[in-house]
Amino acid sequence: MQDAKRSEALKELREAIGTIFAQQPERDRLLQETHISLSTLRRWLNGDSEPRLANLQLLVEKCQPEARTMLQRSIQQVWPGSAMREPTRESMTSKLQLPQASVPAEFYERVHVALAETPDSLRFWSVCQLVLKQALQHLDPDLTGLLLTVVQCVPPLESQKIRYLHESVRVGTPPWKGELETRSIFLGAESLPGAAISSFQILIEQNRGQRHTERGSIAATPILRAGRIAGCLVAESLQPRYFSSALCSLLKNYATLLAIAIDPADFYERVQIGLVLLPPAEEQKAVLNSYQQRKMAAMRTLQLDGTQAELYVLQQMGAELAAYALQKGAITD
Repeated sequence: MQDAKRSEALKELREAIGTIFAQQPERDRLLQETHISLSTLRRWLNGDSEPRLANLQLLVEKCQPEARTMLQRSIQQVWPGSAMREPTRESMTSKLQLPQASVPAEFYERVHVALAETPDSLRFWSVCQLVLKQALQHLDPDLTGLLLTVVQCVPPLESQKIRYLHESVRVGTPPWKGELETRSIFLGAESLPGAAISSFQILIEQNRGQRHTERGSIAATPILRAGRIAGCLVAESLQPRYFSSALCSLLKNYATLLAIAIDPADFYERVQIGLVLLPPAEEQKAVLNSYQQRKMAAMRTLQLDGTQAELYVLQQMGAELAAYALQKGAITD
């Protein structure tokens, strides 16, 4: 009998939550301020999982006053005697902090151990893999769909400025691959990462659907060391308005850890950044498909090692893509 009574109370709680989240603008606000993911909300409403009291307390604090009494009454039916604290002015206006709002202290130790024990030739890959996988678990525990990409400056030719960026490695939660993979897509001044690197500031688009065919949100966080920049950590979520102030703070912490993976010589002063416009990814394929062939040719004909050949080809390909974008722009005009 008790089980039946509680089941009925849970049904009423789901209905109360559904009412609170019924209107789109209010739903978007509450999802952002409570950091309840859309997939978690759906599981609650479908009865696939039971809300935690801690999450419901946050919802009580953030929802509108007229909905608060209804929600508190439903909570009392499911958990008789539970004490829901009344929202304070501070709790009603502040942003939610994640349950674990900082990088775990023990993880910093793991990174430093990896740094001490890994040869220089493997440092970038090893540390990136460690940091990005930890960041995914921390930033997307509900597997709502998050992609993390390291974007790096392409080192310039002698006495020139940084003109191009390239995606070097990435890893994600479904629908993206869960294993670290290399990338060769080029980016420039037209991109959000390009703007973040040029400004030395974290930049966010909370609703990409307004300007892009992709849905969701994106944040680009500079990778800095001693006032110099090497690139940025890009986080792309399938959820709109995903990046709360707490998540942005965490992204900065993980970007700082990624700086350890990058050689100090690959960090640049602000005055060295002079990005140009590049074509979109789908128009780069013809050039990118020749990467391996060009690299092997450079190693063979120019007597370069793998790292030198890679840099040579990146500079060459970046210049070709920039010329293509310039020509296309001239034709369009």
